[in-house]
Amino acid sequence: MYFRSQIKLWQYVMSRNHWILSIIIAALPAVSGCLDKELEGVSVGGIDLNASSVVALSPSLTADGSLGTIEVTVVNVLGYQVPGTSVSLVSNRGASDTITALSSVTDAQGVARFTTASTSAGRSTYTAVIESVNRAISVTADVVFTAGPISALKSTILVNPSSISLTANETAEIRLTALDAYENPITTGGETVVFTRTFNSGESEGTIYPNPARDNGDGTYSATYTPTKSGTTNYIGFDINGASGDFATIDVTP
Repeated sequence: MYFRSQIKLWQYVMSRNHWILSIIIAALPAVSGCLDKELEGVSVGGIDLNASSVVALSPSLTADGSLGTIEVTVVNVLGYQVPGTSVSLVSNRGASDTITALSSVTDAQGVARFTTASTSAGRSTYTAVIESVNRAISVTADVVFTAGPISALKSTILVNPSSISLTANETAEIRLTALDAYENPITTGGETVVFTRTFNSGESEGTIYPNPARDNGDGTYSATYTPTKSGTTNYIGFDINGASGDFATIDVTP
């Protein structure tokens, strides 16, 4: 009789637990769905895309091929660094930037390293992609590439208009646009620019003022050409800090 009572009690407990267990099992898909939705875009394959990082060690570089380093640190959902993960790095400017992998697989500290360089001035945004899941880390890194020193060989000169009348008292503007060795515009002033002209027989003549040229503070330098004699084409050139540049032409009609 005693054993029969114990068996009935056990059956009762098991039936009650089975009912509770059934409720838990039925609820699991909904709970799992909520967790998946919560982690969507944050965790993939155990990697935390939000906590992982992309850092530019040199956020500003000269656009002359100078190298900078970008470090990508991969961490998991528990906050630990993940070694042995393949990572790639891309720039929003595409082929304007040169990216070289120093170590595209994360080391023991979960870090992958890349170098970047460019000869094109501007801002680049770098995105790291986890290769195994083809997903990008949420954080990006920016590098600003600035123009290098002014180049007399690449800077340009323009005379506008290129033909003026002596008797009509017309003048022309001479304008130099400063560029670096890779033809990136220089947007600041501070250089000494002297405009020159040829003095060949039969050529038109004129005065250039001011000279050294006016520094407009935005990478351009200007002066006014006032004709004093009509004749054949006159050639206007320039010197930047002692280095000679290209020529532009001006015609002065009677």
